[in-house]
Amino acid sequence: MTSPANGKVNVGYFVDWGIYARQYFPKHVPATSLTHILYSFADVKPDTGEVFLTDTWSGQQIRYTDVEDPDSWNDPPGRSNLYGNFKRFGLIKRHNRALKVLLSIGGWTYRSHFWPMAGSETCRQTFAQTAVQLLEDNGLDGIDVDWEYPADSEQAHAFTLLLQGIRSALDAAQAKRTSDPPRFLLTAAVSADKSKVQTMDLSGMDQYLDFWNIMAYDYAGSWSDLTGHHANLYNDSNTSPASEASGDDAVKTYTNAGVSASKLVFGLPLYGRAFASTAGLKATFQGVGPGSWENGVWDLKALPHAGASVTEDTKYSGASYSYDPSQQLLISYDTPAIFDQKTKYINDKGLAGAMYWELSSDYTSSSSVTPMVLRVASKLGKLDSTNNCIDYPYSKFDNVRNGFTS
Repeated sequence: MTSPANGKVNVGYFVDWGIYARQYFPKHVPATSLTHILYSFADVKPDTGEVFLTDTWSGQQIRYTDVEDPDSWNDPPGRSNLYGNFKRFGLIKRHNRALKVLLSIGGWTYRSHFWPMAGSETCRQTFAQTAVQLLEDNGLDGIDVDWEYPADSEQAHAFTLLLQGIRSALDAAQAKRTSDPPRFLLTAAVSADKSKVQTMDLSGMDQYLDFWNIMAYDYAGSWSDLTGHHANLYNDSNTSPASEASGDDAVKTYTNAGVSASKLVFGLPLYGRAFASTAGLKATFQGVGPGSWENGVWDLKALPHAGASVTEDTKYSGASYSYDPSQQLLISYDTPAIFDQKTKYINDKGLAGAMYWELSSDYTSSSSVTPMVLRVASKLGKLDSTNNCIDYPYSKFDNVRNGFTS
């Protein structure tokens, strides 16, 4: 299991679609400030349990030529080489031995594919075997499972059995190696909503997980009755969202159930949620307006908007927002002061570290702007320095097996 003695983890989601309109590539990842990358998302076939990549072109095929050690278009005859994002991360890992890359499976889009698949022992075995083969083929360090969300005790039990099978398959993959390889990791993205948390078999899951990634955001949005903070640290009666969720409440729910604080990773949103035609906080609204890439969701680097005033509440809610009275637009997002407050909370509570959704939202080429990922990393203290894996003798790709040496 991940030990606090190894330092804090700093975990970022890298989305495979980010290389398109967002123009966010592996070379942009702040490798020295992160300890883990969650590569998102793989999917699962609901009828068989087979895990598969949803975009093999970006993951395995695209040639990167505008980088150090550019990809070749002239493979030797008879060779099958890995390219794409996974090759780039494989090279980055060799230069940053503390950076681990995990394959994240599921997510909101593919949430319906977990059940009833996970209720079948055969499907669970297939899930574990195919997930670990993707790890081997693409040179990865672990598996992250993002099932949103088990609906009842039957599904929760199946989730635990699924994790048990993956853990066994990861251990078997590690045992096949002749050297003493780093541990392959198993993590899960989990809700901050108390009702969803209480549905899960926390003690059963905990024995298989290296750490838990708490999605401490999206407490308010287009689905809400009133405007509110979408990622408040505390629940203040004057400023809390319509839901009663907060980051602190989520942490307490897990720790009260016996999960060690040292295995909880606190999720930080690199985006804001907008509310249109509103008079302010805890008020009615009409729609959410446009966004950076989807309606009502703004990249952190685009905030605050010109003409908007910013309100920070570090005393009660641990949250912030901007409001433009001329546009009647409120955007709930975390300012640097709130990131600092949450980082202090992580340290004070002895949590495992921080997690970000998602890395492209905070990236800028401007050297005058410090991304929040770097800001938080500098305040977390010593970061996890356990080695990644660079030995993949069972990959189907020739260049992965030989360590990208030719």
